[in-house]
Amino acid sequence: MFTIQHLYGDEKTAVTEESFYEMTDMNGKKIDDGKVIVIWKKTKEGWKMHRDMFSDNHPAK
Repeated sequence: MFTIQHLYGDEKTAVTEESFYEMTDMNGKKIDDGKVIVIWKKTKEGWKMHRDMFSDNHPAK
């Protein structure tokens, strides 16, 4: 599940999305969570994902 926390930009060329994600197993038990940043770029075909980055909230095992 992704939860958008902030959207900002000029709405004419690019918008930045800051989100939180949470992954669960088939039984609903949380197995991971973290942060996401997506830069959306406006094109002739509409809004396209230009760049994205995920960051886990937990140290590497």
